[in-house]
Amino acid sequence: ASSVNGPSGSTMTCNGMTQFINSDFSVYHKHFSQMKGI
Repeated sequence: ASSVNGPSGSTMTCNGMTQFINSDFSVYHKHFSQMKGI
């Protein structure tokens, strides 16, 4: 059971981090575009 929980747990964390980074980047990109007046 632990050998199944390990990879799935790390995959969930990886997906969560990717989703967090993507959402954070989109907010930053929107803010940066407004600063440049694009």
